[in-house]
Amino acid sequence: SDLDAYYLTRYPGLYAKKRVVVKTAIAEVQRIYQTNYFPEMKVNWQTHLNNIGHLYSLGCFRCHDGQHVSREGKVIKKDCFICHSVVGQEEGGKPVKPAKETGFRHPVEIGDLREVTCSSCHTGGGM
Repeated sequence: SDLDAYYLTRYPGLYAKKRVVVKTAIAEVQRIYQTNYFPEMKVNWQTHLNNIGHLYSLGCFRCHDGQHVSREGKVIKKDCFICHSVVGQEEGGKPVKPAKETGFRHPVEIGDLREVTCSSCHTGGGM
């Protein structure tokens, strides 16, 4: 790798003494890169203003909307549980049991949560 060559040429003494540590660090940098950069999709953690949210922006639903289909016919699912697991929820400061089919119970009845995205109502501009 380029990092390996960098340490080998710039710091040969350190590289010789700490080869295992350098290789371990390089492997970790590569792992971190692979969890934050997606060149095949032309996106990374900085591509959109807010990749985290979906209450006040489309967030993940920009692509995870059930409408994006590859040439091979593979659909990017609109399934919150690809990334999320609801382990507890409160309403008015008291624990509530999440719905089995969605894993999340909206505090106001809005119907089937699989049919909407959070940003459908939560637009960031007030309701």
